[in-house]
Amino acid sequence: MSGDNGGWHPVRGAFYPLDHHPAIISKELFAVVQTEKAKRSNLVETEEGTQRKTTKYNSNNALSGLFICQECGSPYRRINRHTKDGKEIVWRCANRVEHGKEICKHSHTISDEAVKKFV
Repeated sequence: MSGDNGGWHPVRGAFYPLDHHPAIISKELFAVVQTEKAKRSNLVETEEGTQRKTTKYNSNNALSGLFICQECGSPYRRINRHTKDGKEIVWRCANRVEHGKEICKHSHTISDEAVKKFV
């Protein structure tokens, strides 16, 4: 141990020796991948701590984004819901899909069949 901070990891409170074994990938490729992972991440550091970015939902359905939740104002999404009988396609508030009942407690779930009746 040369006295430098080497592989000390203060959060884990342990020493991790650097260059202990041959690398599988180069340090340059590792750095590129870490940058790409950070770019694609849904988490950002703010003054309040780690927060989720607002999601960019992309759907091929022409009706996506046209239905708006009366409770929170978020668009509805077309999702697959698992039931005892298999899968069912329904439309749900995006906030409810992402965060559960924390933000949007009383939004309605609309069956895809009901939506097709109005189109």
